[in-house]
Amino acid sequence: MLFDNMGPEMVKALIETLPAEITVINAADEVVGWNKHETRLFKRPMTAIGMNFRQCHPEHSLAMVEKLVGEM
Repeated sequence: MLFDNMGPEMVKALIETLPAEITVINAADEVVGWNKHETRLFKRPMTAIGMNFRQCHPEHSLAMVEKLVGEM
């Protein structure tokens, strides 16, 4: 697999240059990090680290976010 041959720095560079916003959550649904996409639509404060992802989204978008997470 391609990623097996990539070191951590190369994987980080790849993630940081993707033209998409990526938020990473753990098995407990807690936010553990995100990429530094420069044109980010949704700013994430450092206080979001460790929070349940549901607490980081407005009520009107939560159903869509839940659907996306469920599909993953």
